Amino acid sequence: MSVFDPHAFYIYVDGSALKNPGGPGGLAGILEHPSESDEESQKIFQEGYFATTNNRMELRAVVKALEYIRKNARDLRAIRFVVVTDSMYVWQHHNVAQYWKDNNWKGEDDKSIENPNVWSEFLTARSKTGVPVEFTWHKGKKTDILKAVDGLAKAAAYRPTQIDIGYRPGKIGNSHMEKGGISTLYHATGQTEKIQIFRKAYITDQEYKIFFTLYSETEKKITEKCYTYTSPEIAVQLHRDHRYEVIFNNRDRVTRIGFHREPDHT
Repeated sequence: MSVFDPHAFYIYVDGSALKNPGGPGGLAGILEHPSESDEESQKIFQEGYFATTNNRMELRAVVKALEYIRKNARDLRAIRFVVVTDSMYVWQHHNVAQYWKDNNWKGEDDKSIENPNVWSEFLTARSKTGVPVEFTWHKGKKTDILKAVDGLAKAAAYRPTQIDIGYRPGKIGNSHMEKGGISTLYHATGQTEKIQIFRKAYITDQEYKIFFTLYSETEKKITEKCYTYTSPEIAVQLHRDHRYEVIFNNRDRVTRIGFHREPDHT
């Protein structure tokens, strides 16, 4: 957290998903005027989305705050803003977003990062504020204003009106690995791999999301939980709990199945 600045405007933001991932979500922001002002804190935005994730709502709330600053900083005669979030996802990554963009939206491990379209919106909005903006983290629901913005975000999730453009639906299934964990986007570079399917999710008429584990022939076990994308023609041939040899292109997509499905007897 930063040292409190009595001359700065503070924007407290929060995002929420009622069912994460894939359920309705909401976001909200409250503006707090500088200490010397007699103005009361006020809600400056509140939106609900039909389907999203918690992280996307937290990040979109910050984007909305930055857009508000760009539009209103001059009228407020503001010289500095502080955006307060309770999201560790946003707080831990906001300083590396430019690196991700410069690295074709890949992290240090060269795997594609989540939510690139919202991070791109974040970078654009941050560059256009016109005044200094600091970001800080504060544990949620610890003050009246944090409780208030949390309540607004949750209330918005119950009244969705917006589509979260860029969100790809599909719930991650249970892990088939010895240890749990979240599936990550598989970084494909044109190679052939043996995979074991544990879920398929419809995205559009042209695309399916495939959740799978990589299978190691040498270790005779699955080693990593990932997801990728493919066409409906390929997806219809992939069945849960079966292993396949598949061929990827260099854009994180399965393009061919090397041989027929092979029942899992392990």
